[in-house]
Amino acid sequence: MEKPKHTRAYRYLVLAVFSLFAMSWQCGEYAEPDYTHIIREKVDLYPYKKAYAVGDTIWIDTNITDRFLYDEKISQRVEIDSVALPLKLSFNKLYKRYQGETGPFFEAIYADPVQKHPEYLFFTYACNQPDYDFRVGIVLLKPGIYSLVLHDQNYFSNCITEGAYSRIYYTFNVADSNKDVFLSIPAISRGGLNTDRMDSKEEFIVQVVE
Repeated sequence: MEKPKHTRAYRYLVLAVFSLFAMSWQCGEYAEPDYTHIIREKVDLYPYKKAYAVGDTIWIDTNITDRFLYDEKISQRVEIDSVALPLKLSFNKLYKRYQGETGPFFEAIYADPVQKHPEYLFFTYACNQPDYDFRVGIVLLKPGIYSLVLHDQNYFSNCITEGAYSRIYYTFNVADSNKDVFLSIPAISRGGLNTDRMDSKEEFIVQVVE
């Protein structure tokens, strides 16, 4: 028995709507742009310790004394001139044994302008410098265990005429990221966090004692 024409028309309509939806979803997928450069650099962290004291300062230093950066697109260092480089840091409390304390738990020391947000510090450096050396200090004010993270939302372009965008990734130049200190936190107090960023050296665990 032949099915009514309106039933077949309805099926064709559903199929057409589904096809349009699938096409729009594919077109709406995010496509990573073709960056001019994809830079990967290590930043020094010193002094390296398993446990710091209240009042100690941790220094984060790019230690790039020229204008050559490592471009992973061509697997070599290249001279890149007249760019404003970003550096985004966060320093967050993971675990604190001491209750009832108030006030900030760190203070940042820096010479360049910085955008301050509740959870991170965002620096832009290098545009007017003869090299790409940049340093920021983190003064430790309260006991506890903290997470120091180098974030990867680091897009940059020429600081004179914008247009050709590039991206830079940072990792800490350390032997290990104090993952053992993180694992010493009771599992119930880790907030579901994992160690992926510690393994990739994008996160360093800071233990501060009195």
